[in-house]
Amino acid sequence: MAKDVDLVAATKANLELMLEENTQLTEYFGVVMKKLGEIESMDPAEKRQRFRELEQHGDLKFNGVDIRHFVHAVPARPLSPPEFLQRTRRRLRNTNTLIEEFLKRDIFQEGGQLRDDLDALTYNIVNAGNRDEVVEFKDKVEKLRESSTFTHYMEIKREYIKRDPEIRAEAEFISTKESVEENIENFQKRGEDLKAISEKMESGELSADEAQLQLEELALVTPPDGAAP
Repeated sequence: MAKDVDLVAATKANLELMLEENTQLTEYFGVVMKKLGEIESMDPAEKRQRFRELEQHGDLKFNGVDIRHFVHAVPARPLSPPEFLQRTRRRLRNTNTLIEEFLKRDIFQEGGQLRDDLDALTYNIVNAGNRDEVVEFKDKVEKLRESSTFTHYMEIKREYIKRDPEIRAEAEFISTKESVEENIENFQKRGEDLKAISEKMESGELSADEAQLQLEELALVTPPDGAAP
C-alpha cells in the first residue's frame, strides 16, 4: 500500500515538474517568436545583423541548448489534418520567400512558375475534416516536390547557401522561425496532453503506472548542443 502511495506521489510530482517545464518552454519560444517577428520586415542588411545578434547574445538558447534542436526532441506523433495543413502551407510560403530572393538575383529562370504553383497550393481551400481533400492536397504537394523544377530549386538553394552569405542568412532565418513556430505548437499540444493525464489521474481513470508510462512518452530528450538542427 505504501508503495502505491509513493508511486502516486512521485508520478504527480513528476507531472507537476513537466507542466512547469512545458510552460517555461512555451513562454520562452513565444518571446523568441516575437523578436523574430520584429526583425522579419526590416531592411535585409539590418535583418541579418539583428538575427546574428540574437544568436551571439544567446537568445536562441534555452538552458544552454540551441532551441532549434528542440524540434527533434519532441516525441513524434501523427499530425492532425489541421496541423498538417498549417505546417505544409507554412513551408510552402517559406519556400517562396527564398524563390523571391533567387528571382531578384536572376539565378532561377523557372522560379516564377514554381512560385505561382506554390501559391496555388498554399491558398488552395481544403476542408480539414474531409479526408479525401486532405489526401488530394498532400498528393499535389508531393507531386510538386518531386518535379524537376523543384529539384532544380533545391540544387540552387544548396549551391547559393554555400556561396552567398545573404542567401545563407535568409535561409537560416526562415529555418529558425519555422522551427520556433512548430515548437510552440508542439509544446502547446504537449501541455494539453499533460493536463489530460493530470485530470485522468485525479478522476481515477488513469492509474499511476499508466500515467507514468504516458509521461515517459512525453519526456523531452534534448540533443547535445551543437547537434545538427
